[in-house]
Amino acid sequence: MKYIITSEQINQIATKIRNKLYDRSLKEGGTKYTNAGDIVFNAIRDNIVKVAAELQEKETVGEFTIEDIYSQAEERGIELTEEQGLDIMNYLQHNFDANIGINWEVIDIATDEILGR
Repeated sequence: MKYIITSEQINQIATKIRNKLYDRSLKEGGTKYTNAGDIVFNAIRDNIVKVAAELQEKETVGEFTIEDIYSQAEERGIELTEEQGLDIMNYLQHNFDANIGINWEVIDIATDEILGR
């Protein structure tokens, strides 16, 4: 599962919302939402950028992606849920030994720890 969103997509989403506010303002015969549209546009765009960056960060740890976590578990005959995969990523981000780093054995240990094995 990838959460990659481009700047163009962010602007498209925010623009659609701003345009809906403008349309609503015109229907009501005023400018009540015109300035609000610009404020909302900027706030939405900024929040989408922030959320996209957070999601991207959650999907990698060191050189490994969440797909690597799932593949390694599958090779061991373990089927992980999305939540378990994210828990393993979180565990690796916060509990690895910098002297050892993150490698396949460390991923196996983290998987066993999260699954209570």
